Amino acid sequence: MLQLGSTRIVDTFAEAFRLRYGRIVVTAYDDHWLDAALAAVCGYGTSVIGCDAEIGLERRLPAEESPDGRPAAGRRAPPQQRLVV
Repeated sequence: MLQLGSTRIVDTFAEAFRLRYGRIVVTAYDDHWLDAALAAVCGYGTSVIGCDAEIGLERRLPAEESPDGRPAAGRRAPPQQRLVV
């Protein structure tokens, strides 16, 4: 087993890359439009191999964690991607 800071890595199979990620919170009128926005933003790629397709849904957020009380989700992207908001 390998210990990196507070993270334990069990000796099965693991890869690690030094990356920095940005995070945005996407909110929408309702769950239908939130799903549409997430599919548009996250639908292209889910790979984590250093390509331009790295993007993904972090988690859905409860209304109390949403900045405007609407349905929301956290999304992450590596710094080489530019987000136009």
